[in-house]
Amino acid sequence: MFVYSNIPQHSKRQMGEMKEYQEKLLLDFPDEERSSISRIPATNVPEDLQLFEKLCRKKYFLGENHIEKII
Repeated sequence: MFVYSNIPQHSKRQMGEMKEYQEKLLLDFPDEERSSISRIPATNVPEDLQLFEKLCRKKYFLGENHIEKII
């Protein structure tokens, strides 16, 4: 049986800070892309969002790089 009490709970303040951080990192993206990206669960993890944003800025997702190079 899965117990939900084992999942870390974030306070409203922490959730607000995460959302604000997420919005700051995604300011350079068009509104439609920003909306789509923000629905991805991993964007709630600051380190994952920061890595995604960094890889986007370096243009790794244009189909010119092999996954081995990105990793």
